[in-house]
Amino acid sequence: MLAGLLVPSAGEVTAAGARAYLGHENGLDSDHTLRTEMRFWTGRDVSAEPPFGLAPLLDLKVRTLSQGQKRRSALWRVAESRAGIWLLDEPGAGLDISAVAGLRDLIARHAHAGGIAVIATHRETEFAPTKTLELTGAAE
Repeated sequence: MLAGLLVPSAGEVTAAGARAYLGHENGLDSDHTLRTEMRFWTGRDVSAEPPFGLAPLLDLKVRTLSQGQKRRSALWRVAESRAGIWLLDEPGAGLDISAVAGLRDLIARHAHAGGIAVIATHRETEFAPTKTLELTGAAE
């Protein structure tokens, strides 16, 4: 419902600001180069230095990237969306320790700039500053 993919059975969900969603799928077309995908998603040239060490991968087809490279690319897509609210489902999936540290930094910079990140994860991952909600069962 937060991402606008489901309609609530009662009430409504509103958000003051644009939302960027990263679910299980990375949302990248495997037949395009990473550069083409980022140009599509951002509407601008991506010649600036991308995060997560992705610069050498810009001219490769997305299908040739490893799972971790695809996930880092999808996180870059979210960061470049300029959305104030990020909805991230298991954002660290497929990432190595270094990339998880980069993810933490990316989210911290977003929060410092006034953004919000709603993160669903089953991993012990520290994101600061945070407010944690633990859901253990069905809502009554």
